[in-house]
Amino acid sequence: METKRMTLRPLTAHDGPLLKDLDSDPDVMTYLTHGVPSTDEQVAAAVERVLATQAQHNGRFGIWIAHEKATGRFMGWFLFRPDKATPDNTDSIELGYRLKKAFWRQGFGSEGSEAFLKLGFHDYKVSEIFAVAMKGNEGSQAVMKKVGLKFIEDFDYQEFPGPDKSAVRYALKRTDWTHS
Repeated sequence: METKRMTLRPLTAHDGPLLKDLDSDPDVMTYLTHGVPSTDEQVAAAVERVLATQAQHNGRFGIWIAHEKATGRFMGWFLFRPDKATPDNTDSIELGYRLKKAFWRQGFGSEGSEAFLKLGFHDYKVSEIFAVAMKGNEGSQAVMKKVGLKFIEDFDYQEFPGPDKSAVRYALKRTDWTHS
């Protein structure tokens, strides 16, 4: 898949070093692990989980590795998968991303997210696409709003580390999607 400035490809078994590099930046991991870098074992387990999801859904859902078209540099990844709580429900899909700091605040999160909205609503005909972020992660919430997702709820998300579990959920229904 391509956007104006990125190429996106499904994660492979050989992408662990890219994920490890991305997850080694405490700033990138602030709202994910309270700034703690992922271990080799955590990265390997994540790759296995994603590969299993991709296999289960014939490559339609999982993680896509993002590279900058102009330079070929690894940028991060975009997640597009069923909710972990209901992995067989392919009608409500989670959208997420993790980008290297060098690519923050340049519109890449929105650009990639819009591509996945189109994939989900136009190509896959899913009913809903949702995103979750820590309540303090204003950057991610700005991307959600920019691409048309609407605030749904505040909630406590126990998977987030640290004392503050305050999270938000945004979502968009296909019937409310305004892009072609």
